[in-house]
Amino acid sequence: MARERTIRRRKLKTKCLIGTLAAILLVLFTAIAAAATTSLSVSDAQGNPESTVKVPIKITGASNVGAIEIVLTYDSTVLSVTGVEKGALVKNSLFDYNKDTPGIVAIGAADTNGINGDGSVANISFNVVGKIGDTSPLTLETAQLNDVNTYIDILVSKTSGTFTVAQRGGLGWAAIGGILAAVVILILAVVVLSRRRKPKITT
Repeated sequence: MARERTIRRRKLKTKCLIGTLAAILLVLFTAIAAAATTSLSVSDAQGNPESTVKVPIKITGASNVGAIEIVLTYDSTVLSVTGVEKGALVKNSLFDYNKDTPGIVAIGAADTNGINGDGSVANISFNVVGKIGDTSPLTLETAQLNDVNTYIDILVSKTSGTFTVAQRGGLGWAAIGGILAAVVILILAVVVLSRRRKPKITT
């Protein structure tokens, strides 16, 4: 009897331990899932040669974010960073950036009150130095977020973009050629019709 009671107690303890571990795992998975909803993104962009284009870095689902560290890489033969401005979501935060290394721009923001919500973190001004048709990746190499209270890393998803050097405003040569061809055809049609309608002269 004593042995059976001991076995039952052990089984009960094992069940309780398994239940506790399951509850802990559930809490952890829930926290991870919640944290994973925070994302940083750079959208695709385009601009004309020798123009200046602003490209925003946006955050979605920020919750009690105390610090943000971002490193974005790009092709320095296509783009050149001329400056970086605070985004709307961090307008009251400490903010700094470094663009000294061609092809790399590092951005940091910190706020003791926590950063919350959706919006832009930074607006990067690029001077387009490439030629029409060139492309440059806008890659979020590093995206690190820390909780304002615990300083623990916050899981974040990253979405990078691509910059394309586009045709200048106005009509391109292909479009101009098409218009000229249409005008020539129209003139020929008018000439042909006028000859058909010309009355015959009888003597």
